[in-house]
Amino acid sequence: MTASISNAQNEPILLFPKGAPGETIGLIEKADTYGNRTGGETVLRISNVSEPTITLYPSPADIASGAAVIVCPGGGYNILAYDLEGDEVCKWLNICFHR
Repeated sequence: MTASISNAQNEPILLFPKGAPGETIGLIEKADTYGNRTGGETVLRISNVSEPTITLYPSPADIASGAAVIVCPGGGYNILAYDLEGDEVCKWLNICFHR
């Protein structure tokens, strides 16, 4: 799979466009922030993911080296701690290495 980095930032790419291998029924994805706080911040938990995606967060062109890091939000095979362990980490890595 190839994607234009400049056009793909923050646009999720469906990993299995024809459906996940072995998936027999599609789940209804749920996003929940109720009662989930870490360090005083609300955590977005996403469950019932049957159409996984990957989102690119490329480095600014002036420091891009071609290296990449894959960030997989945790959740024990039950939920994705999407912002706390997902996009928040990606944004931090871009800021951290842009200095």
